[in-house]
Amino acid sequence: METNRDRIAKLLIGYLKNNLSKEQEAEFMVWLEKDDRNKALLEEFKKTAEVEARLKALAAFDENTAWQRLRQKFEDPVPMVPKAARTRSVRLVAVLSAASILLLFTFSWLFYSKTLDKTLDLVLETERAVDVQPASSGAQLILADGETISLNTEVVTEKRNGVKLVHDGEEMHYTTDTSIPDQKTKYNTLVVPKASFFRMVLADGTKVWVNAMSKLRFPVVFSSSERRIFLEGEAYFEVAHEADRPFVVDVDGERSIKVLGTHFNVNTYHHRLYATLAEGKVEVFAGNQSNVLMPGQKAYVVRDQINVRNADLKRDLAWKNGEFYFKDDNLVQIAHQLSLWYDLDIRFGASVSTTKTYSGSIGRDVNLSEVLDLLSYATKLSFEVEGRKLTISETEMRRI
Repeated sequence: METNRDRIAKLLIGYLKNNLSKEQEAEFMVWLEKDDRNKALLEEFKKTAEVEARLKALAAFDENTAWQRLRQKFEDPVPMVPKAARTRSVRLVAVLSAASILLLFTFSWLFYSKTLDKTLDLVLETERAVDVQPASSGAQLILADGETISLNTEVVTEKRNGVKLVHDGEEMHYTTDTSIPDQKTKYNTLVVPKASFFRMVLADGTKVWVNAMSKLRFPVVFSSSERRIFLEGEAYFEVAHEADRPFVVDVDGERSIKVLGTHFNVNTYHHRLYATLAEGKVEVFAGNQSNVLMPGQKAYVVRDQINVRNADLKRDLAWKNGEFYFKDDNLVQIAHQLSLWYDLDIRFGASVSTTKTYSGSIGRDVNLSEVLDLLSYATKLSFEVEGRKLTISETEMRRI
């Protein structure tokens, strides 16, 4: 059954898209005249520069799915390069009712906080001298002999000392001459810096998505008994099945994940180990301990203790699927992702809460300013960018 707030939110959308029927427009006008705050909200939407772009995106948005998902969230919440300089000042003076919160979420750019009041008096001003582009495909491959090759999305074929690199525009294919002598103990290293990501296919056919600020070390030639690689940072693997030659992701010599053929994500940021299994079966090792994961499970390893719980696949694999997806994340967790993706040095003001949590999603293919606009709406905080430095602080309104 459609609630009143759902109804008003849909009418707001229809009004902005100019496709209300006469009856719907009359109903909308009754709501509009009921409260001056409703008028203020509408006027701010009409003045916002991004409305046109938001409406275009909305045309491809599945509203029915969105409404159902949003109701579930409200009812059962669960825990590189600067572009041309430009200055944007966005002022929002509005009272966000439950209906307007739903509307904002329908655009799928706005976030909600579990601690948000149903009525918010919000004044936000964001000024930026520069914008920052999202991460792009790029990496450096350090060959076993020390030679460094810069990699991007250009279609190219290179041959170096028995190693063949073929980039098809989407991913790099690595192959090597297995007859090369004395190479089984030598390693290549793929280095993916901040504001970058990279996809590659190893010699055995295993596909790897490597996240920003990560290193993947792999042998020039896999041995005949196992396929062992070393990871720092985060990567998603689709492992080619070989029953007699298991694939092993080694984290630090003490912790590892062993598989025969499966799809899984490994996150080792901040010297922690999270392993999330999407398909197949993996075995996680830590010291003398080991645990087998089944699809939909996640292991969190602390020293030699392995803790297994159900995974949130959408959240854990969001980076690989090109999405920022926050689910009860605090500002420190959100800032970590922004720092990696946009190569930022992030500072927090003394009075900013780092424990308050937020949930929401937005694509990773947008400039930094778009993400910050949406965070501003949700957090009532100020986000100020200066070069690669982002400062998050309380707004003047909140300090009053």
